[in-house]
Amino acid sequence: CAALDIALIHVSTDALFDGDHAPYAETDEPSPIHPYGRAKALAEVAVRESCPDAVVVRTSLIVATDGSDSTSRWAIESIRAGERVTFFDDEFRMPILVDDLAAQIWEIAALPRAERAGVWHLVGPERLSRVDVGRVLCRWFALDESLIDVASAATMGEPRPRDVSLSSDRVSSLTCRARPLGSVGAHG
Repeated sequence: CAALDIALIHVSTDALFDGDHAPYAETDEPSPIHPYGRAKALAEVAVRESCPDAVVVRTSLIVATDGSDSTSRWAIESIRAGERVTFFDDEFRMPILVDDLAAQIWEIAALPRAERAGVWHLVGPERLSRVDVGRVLCRWFALDESLIDVASAATMGEPRPRDVSLSSDRVSSLTCRARPLGSVGAHG
């Protein structure tokens, strides 16, 4: 992209923060605590060094109302089959609907280079636990919520960021607003 002077939009994650100092601003330095977060932080560095005017979009769990995203698909298929699923009640994210994320990215892509460059936090407006997300999926798809088991992320062997809520000063300049998960229904 740098060699051909082509604009680059790199999609990153909220999981590159340690989870102890939320909400994280676009100016906060990554502080990953697990391999995935470290890999994403290194990718951001490589992108920004190679293309200083690139856009880096940090987002959260991406949810599709038709259930086609990986987290939703797994939970929906398992619960429909009568299997129990486990979600954490002490790990917080700000899930965003895939259509809203795509609309915001397209809006950023249309901005002049100087206005779009840098880090953007594109997330939904709600801080939800993984259990909350599971319950939304159950409502959307008329699934049995009693098949959701609640667990603590603290019981996992590998450290996981507890709260990677993101704040965004830049998103206020966009016309597209991310909707709460509960404000839409399933389309699948």
